[in-house]
Amino acid sequence: DVKFPGGRKAEIELDSRAEASVCPPDWGKVFGLSKADRRLNLINASGAKITHVGQRLVKVDAPF
Repeated sequence: DVKFPGGRKAEIELDSRAEASVCPPDWGKVFGLSKADRRLNLINASGAKITHVGQRLVKVDAPF
């Protein structure tokens, strides 16, 4: 469980063994989307390509 600035709560899941964190393109859009420093060639667990659209810095409070 995390809390966004402004107080809205959400549940997120982190994969500590993943090379990069991924989310749907519209998730966290209030934080903006910037051009990635470099393009990543990402694939999911079944081998399908994950489109890399940029990078987003999302700030949350995680009280654990």
